[in-house]
Amino acid sequence: MIVRQTRSEVTRRKIIDAAVELFNDVGYTNTGIGDVIERAGMTKGALYHHFDSKEALAVAVITEGSEILLKTFQGISRSAAPALESVMHGVLVVVELANTDKLAHMGAVLLRISRNSARPAPSTTASGSRRWGRRHGERRPREICAPVSTPKRRANSSSARCSEPS
Repeated sequence: MIVRQTRSEVTRRKIIDAAVELFNDVGYTNTGIGDVIERAGMTKGALYHHFDSKEALAVAVITEGSEILLKTFQGISRSAAPALESVMHGVLVVVELANTDKLAHMGAVLLRISRNSARPAPSTTASGSRRWGRRHGERRPREICAPVSTPKRRANSSSARCSEPS
């Protein structure tokens, strides 16, 4: 039983890693499920065992990327340093991590894309994922910007580095 669970987790990890690479290389919109299957070296059945759609895969990337950033920030905030110092240090470390860790970065990018669009974020339910993807999944490529988020008062500043997915 443990061997099967471990193998399943390895398969799931390969799929997520392949998706993150492709979303980063060609963009979420330009990445198809077939591309993820090919990059991961998996079968269609293996992918669909773990994720019922591309949107469900995006939700997993957002969730895992967010967990990485949150756990990092929580670990820093538990230090014995003064609260303000801990928060400032935590923010700097999390921003650096969001720019260097591929999973954390892509999770934040996908979250930003879903938040900044007129549509709701991908649903984790099968019917919600299909509906979200059918209505919105293959529209024109969206701009990918770093840093991942900026305060509203600076939204028009030139601090964000943006590029269209290739």
